[in-house]
Amino acid sequence: MIRNLHVTHGKDGRWEVKFSGQPNPIKVAHSQNQAIKYAKQMAKSEKCELIIHTENGEVLNRLSF
Repeated sequence: MIRNLHVTHGKDGRWEVKFSGQPNPIKVAHSQNQAIKYAKQMAKSEKCELIIHTENGEVLNRLSF
């Protein structure tokens, strides 16, 4: 099963990387760029779609690997 990977803004102000439907992040970063860098590598290895969100939750970008 292919799951999408998301970069979202967490409640504590940090950026989270997590798979769709998973409440707990697999990575937490202090900046969106750090989270995106990690998530791109993960999405490439998982061969899935990466969905990057803005601070308010809107979809900023979608990348397919």
